[in-house]
Amino acid sequence: MKKHLILLLFSIFSLFACHKPEPNPELRDPIYQDYLSELDLAKKSLEAEEKTLKEHEATYAAVVPQTGQIKYARKRIEESKEKINRFQQQIQYFELKIANRLADTRKKYLEAFRAGKDWPDPKEIEEYHGIQKLRRDKIAADKGERMKPKEPPAKASGASGGGGH
Repeated sequence: MKKHLILLLFSIFSLFACHKPEPNPELRDPIYQDYLSELDLAKKSLEAEEKTLKEHEATYAAVVPQTGQIKYARKRIEESKEKINRFQQQIQYFELKIANRLADTRKKYLEAFRAGKDWPDPKEIEEYHGIQKLRRDKIAADKGERMKPKEPPAKASGASGGGGH
């Protein structure tokens, strides 16, 4: 008897159970999560570079004048400031991407929820990962090109205009 009663109650609850959309669907979005990890990486890089800048500034303060080291110390400080600027720009970029993705994710999730479709869209995720791979490959190739020594241009091999007919 108790089994039947429990089964009946369970059936009633399952029929009338509320099927609500998730309040935070972005937590299941791999693209959103990737942006968060990129932001975290940029923040850590910024912190590390700010420490490096302080070290360079301390070195600059300790440099003996007229030894030639001051020029190199200034150069390191300027390079560090440029890196800090780049990391600050990356942080702003990812904060904007995260805000946009959050709004877009919630909108797309609700559309998929109402239509009874799967979310997140596997095609969108696959496309995102493909684009990321191309970007990383390009960055790696660009770094590789910069690291190779430049070869002098090959001399043209052809008639040198001195021959007759």
